[in-house]
Amino acid sequence: MMHARVFSAAGVSPTSIARRLELRLGARDGADAVERELADLATRSRIASRFQRRDHVRRLDVELMGDAAEVAGVVQALGNRPGVQIMRDEVLPPRGAADPLYPDPSVWRRVGAPVEAGRARAPVGAGSDPPEPVVVAIVDSGVMTEHPDLTAHLWKSPDGRVRGLNLVGPDIYDVEDGDGHGTLLAGTVLAAASGSPEVVLLPVKFIDGRTRPDSERAAQAIKWAADEGAKIIDLSWEVGIVNPALRTAIEYAGTKDALVVVAAGNSGADNDRLPAFPACYGHDGCSALPEGDNRGLANVMTVMASDRFDDRAGFSNYGRSSVHIAAPGVNVTSTHQTLRSGLLPRDAGLYQRYNGSSAAAAFVAGAAALLKARNRKLTPEAIRSVLIDTADVRPDLRCKANGRVNLTRARDAV
Repeated sequence: MMHARVFSAAGVSPTSIARRLELRLGARDGADAVERELADLATRSRIASRFQRRDHVRRLDVELMGDAAEVAGVVQALGNRPGVQIMRDEVLPPRGAADPLYPDPSVWRRVGAPVEAGRARAPVGAGSDPPEPVVVAIVDSGVMTEHPDLTAHLWKSPDGRVRGLNLVGPDIYDVEDGDGHGTLLAGTVLAAASGSPEVVLLPVKFIDGRTRPDSERAAQAIKWAADEGAKIIDLSWEVGIVNPALRTAIEYAGTKDALVVVAAGNSGADNDRLPAFPACYGHDGCSALPEGDNRGLANVMTVMASDRFDDRAGFSNYGRSSVHIAAPGVNVTSTHQTLRSGLLPRDAGLYQRYNGSSAAAAFVAGAAALLKARNRKLTPEAIRSVLIDTADVRPDLRCKANGRVNLTRARDAV
């Protein structure tokens, strides 16, 4: 059951900025208290707010709209509140504003790639003798299949139907995005893969706007993707608990030659000390795993988020042993599912900026797919090693690579 309350405030104009947040609440921090504080902050800041509670998990979905500085102040206040973690923060531009550039040239310069690299948009299967595609499974909320930057890169059956699986709805073939997150990830994967005509996307929908990541359902999604031939599997979420079924599914994907790329998490925590899952399944000696069965999986690559200065994003988890590499995860421009509900504009354009280690993981998933397209003999462990060995070292990025992915150096290494 979802609870929703709407607070309107004077002074909200059609050109006001809109932000969408996903909050995770601590065990001792009830949703009632956070909702009361949010309502009070919104009233005092003269902005509009709307939130939906998930009573089966400690999550709160928040929408804010109003003056940009006032909205930013409310977000900061929420982020500073003990027991509240901002898991997702999406910023929508004012109505009528131009779309941000996709892919963002500043990101391409940071990762050492020419700006033109991410702009390639060739139809999948072009040419008289096209190679076998490199399939990237996006295990998330589905994908907006008609987005002009994505539709040609979705893996399709001979009859033209988009291949994929829906585990949360009555129609197993309906992979349309039920939340928006999967579409953002899809665009980031494709951009990092330089729009390669050999890279195709396989949506595996196991969450939507009403459900959250579940280990058993995720395990089913991962196994299905591996059996379908996915060589890169993106997991841009966390479940918070150890589950043997999920670990077994990821290990099974490794037997199918699939690299599983996982977001480190957005709690600002050290994963070496406070493990997050499935992020820590690639970590040898993880204390949260059963003794004698705590070896890291060689086909897991865990990714933290870096900011525009190539420092650790303040929200991002890290770990010198448990996290492998960093990638851009702040103000990343990607493909946007245009239809929204609640306070947010119904048509905010085709592109949107977003933050999170989920964006960073999608970036690395795309980079891994590009390497696989260049050398089909690369194993998951070899891809992981190439990306780590060619990373740009940055002192603030506490991970195995001690740095941020460099797309050109990695590409040239294979």
